[in-house]
Amino acid sequence: MIAQFNQKRIVVRRAALTLCLAVSVVSLGSCKNAFDEGSKKNSNEGYYFDAQQLIDKRDYTGAITKLNALTPAFKARRDVVATTASSYAGRCGLDFLSLAKSISDNPSLRIFPVLLLNFSASTTGSITDCSQAETLMRTLAPADDFTQLTRDEAAFLAMVSLSKIGSIMGTYADLDKNAVADPGFDSCNTTQLPDARARDTAVSLNLAAAALNASGTTVGGSTFSNLNTACASFPAGTSPCGIYDPNALTVNQVKVVGGLIKAQDIVGLGTCANTTQMCTCP
Repeated sequence: MIAQFNQKRIVVRRAALTLCLAVSVVSLGSCKNAFDEGSKKNSNEGYYFDAQQLIDKRDYTGAITKLNALTPAFKARRDVVATTASSYAGRCGLDFLSLAKSISDNPSLRIFPVLLLNFSASTTGSITDCSQAETLMRTLAPADDFTQLTRDEAAFLAMVSLSKIGSIMGTYADLDKNAVADPGFDSCNTTQLPDARARDTAVSLNLAAAALNASGTTVGGSTFSNLNTACASFPAGTSPCGIYDPNALTVNQVKVVGGLIKAQDIVGLGTCANTTQMCTCP
């Protein structure tokens, strides 16, 4: 699986100059001569070329500045939307191959602790960046029809959504930044995890599951198989699964999300030493 990702180079880096062999997941359309692109300074093509070079250097803030200078029509191009998303995802902390390998190398671990391990240094700014990347990628799948995404785009959206969850966990559940959830963390306590972040977690988990399914990849397969089983077992009206609008979640569904986050089964961090149903918020 990782070899497949390496072939496709599903990363936030970009190919330099005229080399079009290492194309990233967010690079679409025909390759253009980079010298031609770079020669058009103070133009859409010039700014876009500069942004790609900055991404290659992991200067995501610089790349975002260049991309923000593009005209609205140029920004709306499919490849530019995805490139912009990759810039925000990079600044959020996403390294696609590293995250995919971390998930694949730990099949026996629940997904939230693995994500926390990768995003323990996150801040609210990281969450904002991941949210922006997620929002941009969703514009390529209107009405949340993920079949409109290419397999690579779908895989990238899934990893962005998982990164957003990791950023939320790293910001709120790991205050001492040791890559392990704080023992006293309680996702039912809104002073520890704001209601909006619990809702965001549910939506991003649903997006990751749907996008991975659309991509046909097997990363995190056992995790999402367990999640699907759990979704089918929740009492009527309480399942938070399959919802992509945070405001559409009911109070009871958010209570279940709180249990999912802290329980020691399915995806949870394990700060509640019981199952999701037993850890569901009162």
